[in-house]
Parts: sequence; structure tokens; C-alpha cells
Amino acid sequence: MLKLPAGGRLLTEVIKSTHSFPYSRWFCSTSAKNFLSYDKDPGPVFMRDDVQKLLRSMTRLELDRVFRKRSVRDSTVEYKFMTDEQLRQEVRQSIGRAERLLQMPPVVHVMQENPKVLSKDGALKGFSEAKMVFTDITYGIKNSKRSIVERLPDGTLREADYETRKRLNQIYFPLKGRHIRTPKMFEAGNLRKLLEAGDYEFVLDRACVQFEPYEAEYHDITATVYQHVNEHKAFDSLRSTRHFGPLTF
Repeated sequence: MLKLPAGGRLLTEVIKSTHSFPYSRWFCSTSAKNFLSYDKDPGPVFMRDDVQKLLRSMTRLELDRVFRKRSVRDSTVEYKFMTDEQLRQEVRQSIGRAERLLQMPPVVHVMQENPKVLSKDGALKGFSEAKMVFTDITYGIKNSKRSIVERLPDGTLREADYETRKRLNQIYFPLKGRHIRTPKMFEAGNLRKLLEAGDYEFVLDRACVQFEPYEAEYHDITATVYQHVNEHKAFDSLRSTRHFGPLTF
């Protein structure tokens, strides 16, 4: 059985109080893909104000942890002379910055793909053995709304599948830190080494950059991390990070 961290049972009761159906199913399995699945889209419940408030309270805002130096050590110390009022204002601003840094990645259902077929032009069948992709590169359009279509060798014109859309959007409008190909750190062997080293936050941060919350790969990776955290009772390693809320949820 999954051992819930402090406050987890209260969160479960909050969700159950307004839903008569089982919102999620937990599996005691070595397969991360079966570790957690949802009967319905958990997004609406996760985004509820009362659930968000409870998750934030369980996360606990610790300024020293939020603003700690990471990876590269920096011994630089900055000193400032302040009045009491300036100090109070600086603390308030620090709390505001920390709250923004602790904004939780959404928990949503895995996207189901069904590319829309626009036309079937038999006259173009065999014109080319390669698939042709056409992309609207107009500046200022959201990547999710950008028109991208593909012409298949059999003459079918359809909306591009998600992987094609993601790859082309990254080529034309690259997001900082995201790779066109999945980084090798997410391969099973490399991922296992990172988890054994306790680099949970690093893995989850990179997953948030590389994938969208509705991608199957994101769900598989985060489930693998959460399972490892649970098995090793390493909940405090994610305490006061933006990932503690989704872990608990």
C-alpha cells in the first residue's frame, strides 16, 4: 500500500467528500505505468481552490530551501544595510517569489490523440514516398493553436500527430532547455541511477521542461519518481518544492 505523507489522508477525504466514484487507482506494482491511473481527468479536482490550498499547506514554504544554491556552488555573499521597514518589505517580496517558484505542475489526464483527416486525394497517391509536413510559422500564435498538417504518401491530408507538432514547434520556436529528442537521462538505466542518488527534484524539474503534463512520457517518468520516493520514504526530499503537491495528490 502507498504510505501517504502527513496530510495525505485529509486530502483524500476532501476529494471523496464531493465525488462518489474512485478518482484514482493505486497499484502495488514494479511497473511505473501501472503505479497510478485515473478513471477520469483529475485536472478539475486538482485545480479546485480548496485542494490547491491544502496541497500548498502540506508543501510548506521554507525560504532557505526554496532559494538554496543548486548544482554549482557559489560562495558569494551579499550584505545590505536596511531599516526595519526595508527588511520587512524584503521578506514579503521573498515570500512572493518563493510562492511563484512553488507553483505546482498540473495533474491532468493523458492526452488521447485522434488527428483529424482533412481530405483524401487519391490522385496524389504515390507522388512521394516521404511524408510532407506544412507548418504555419506566424509569430505570436500559441504552439497548441498553430496549424500543422501532413500529407501522407497515400494522398491523405490530416492534422499532424502530437509528436510531429511538438518537434516542429521546437524547431521553429525553441523552448529553453527542451530537446528535440528525449534526453538520455530519461532512459531506464540512467533514470534508475539518478533516483538511487536521490536526485528526485532534478529529474522532475527536467521532466517539466521536456514534456507537457498531458504527455504519456511525463506521466510514466513522474510515476516512476513518485514510486521510488514512496518505497524509500523520501518525502522530505521533495518538501517545500513545487513537486510535493502533485506527489501527494
